[in-house]
Amino acid sequence: MAMMNQSGRETCQDQVRAEAEASTTARMSEYFDTPHSSTVVQNEAGSQDSTTNSKSDSFPSVYYSTRIESMMESRSKLGSGLEFEIEASKEHWTEVDHSTSDMGSSSSDFSESSVTETDREYFEMLKQHPQWENFFTEFPDLVIGEKIAEGGQAEIYAASFKNKRRYQNRCKSMEGGCDDYLEVHNVEKLKDGRRFLYVVKVFKGANIPLRFLQSQWPRGMLSAGHSRDGPLVSIIGGTLLKDKRLENKFAFVMSRRKGDLRRLIDARMVENGNKSAPFSEVQTKWLMYKIAKDMSQLHEEYGILHKDLKAANVLLSLLEDDKDLGIGDEVCVVVADFECSMGVVGTGFWRAPEILRQLKNRGLSSKVEFTPQADVYCYGMTCYEIVTGCIPFGDQSFNKYDLVLSGRRPELPSGLDPFIKEIIVSCWKDDPLLRPSFQEIVKKLHSRLYESEDVYP
Repeated sequence: MAMMNQSGRETCQDQVRAEAEASTTARMSEYFDTPHSSTVVQNEAGSQDSTTNSKSDSFPSVYYSTRIESMMESRSKLGSGLEFEIEASKEHWTEVDHSTSDMGSSSSDFSESSVTETDREYFEMLKQHPQWENFFTEFPDLVIGEKIAEGGQAEIYAASFKNKRRYQNRCKSMEGGCDDYLEVHNVEKLKDGRRFLYVVKVFKGANIPLRFLQSQWPRGMLSAGHSRDGPLVSIIGGTLLKDKRLENKFAFVMSRRKGDLRRLIDARMVENGNKSAPFSEVQTKWLMYKIAKDMSQLHEEYGILHKDLKAANVLLSLLEDDKDLGIGDEVCVVVADFECSMGVVGTGFWRAPEILRQLKNRGLSSKVEFTPQADVYCYGMTCYEIVTGCIPFGDQSFNKYDLVLSGRRPELPSGLDPFIKEIIVSCWKDDPLLRPSFQEIVKKLHSRLYESEDVYP
């Protein structure tokens, strides 16, 4: 009977959690909801030619995605919302190489006990690093909740602090902004009323030494200290966990967002029957601007290359329902998931031609060289997601590198604003030197949004 009661409670909690998630997704989707045009264009190597619609005349092929169609069909077959979201995201998981470390040893050469002991010693050393301003620390008040997401690199768990004020100086976003909506919307509560306003990002892989993980972290993220701003503001610190489920595993402690841009796009595409764009043109420009602004800051201020920019790595939070505010005040957009960028080789066809050439010639390797221009190409593909709702070449195998190397690019809507189209196509140039910088993109979008007749949605 006790087992049945426990099962019943878990089922009830799952239902409440699912309803809360559905409510927030619906609200964000409703907020972005607008009608759209629906013509198509074939874009190959920067040139564009009109094509005949290969799908049903009732909707344009440029917006149609077999992935979304599959999601619509399989949603009811999976047991939980989390299970469904993880399965749906696997198609665009990041490629990571954990086979070797900077110490020249395979992770299989280390036993669990030896790794645990070594990690404790190495963590103590990280805590004392003179240039990282206590980025690594103990969080004795940290409470770990349920797993809420998973990706190619890590698993994400909900988290809370027993004494939030103790970390006030660290948690800049606690002073206002993106976390405010968590106080007024449906977020799980502990028995004493505390909410899971934070997450821990726990890195996957058995017996991987902390020393190896540390070699994957961009130095600009660590040296920023408590002056972290923009895309770094969500990162509170690094720690070894004490929760029994995750004991002695390393994790980043971060502010929580409600979801990512890819999830919102998927929800919008399911709602519109996989037939039209997820956003209006003004909303598209605003999202492009916010993403480019964060990327410019990563490059120019912190010297960080993302290497894996895509809609799934852009986090969103909808703030309080004050429709008199501009969109910039209501939706917080943050570029994320660059915390282990040194060991990342990107994702599928988001990757630039020069990256695919290296992978084709060398295989999956940490020797692949990235540049800021490679991030710009990824940005162009992220904008393609925003414009069409599709993932790049979603109907093709990710190892068909010659598709891109031959000069082909995804389709864009023929009715697309020429201003948006020009930015995307310029980011897709085969020659990295011909692509714009993020500073240039930000300047163009800022001028259009703030100095033209465009208004915020």
